Amino acid sequence: MKFSAVIMLALVGTALTVAAAPAPGYGKNLKNVAANNKALKNANNAAVKTNKYSNNVAVNQGFKYNQAKKNTNKNSKAYKKNYNNAAKKNNKKNANVKNYGKGK
Repeated sequence: MKFSAVIMLALVGTALTVAAAPAPGYGKNLKNVAANNKALKNANNAAVKTNKYSNNVAVNQGFKYNQAKKNTNKNSKAYKKNYNNAAKKNNKKNANVKNYGKGK
C-alpha cells in the first residue's frame, strides 16, 4: 500500500509539474513581446522628438517672422519719418527758392 501511494504521489507530482510548465514557444513569445514593446517605445520617443523639433522649428520660425515684421515696421516707420522730414526740408528749400524776393 505504501509503495502504490508513493507511485501515486510521484504521478500526481509529475502531472502538476507538466501542467505548470509553460506552453512551448512561451519564452520566444515573451521575447517578441519585449521586442515589440521596445520598438513601440522607440517609435514613440522618435515621434516625441520629432514633435518637439517641429514645434521648436515652428516657434523659432514664428519668432523670426514676428521679429522680422517688427523690424520691418520699425524700419518702415523710420523710413517714412526720414522721407517726410527730407521732403519737408526740400519743400521749404524749394519754397524759399521759388518765393525768393517776392516778399513772402
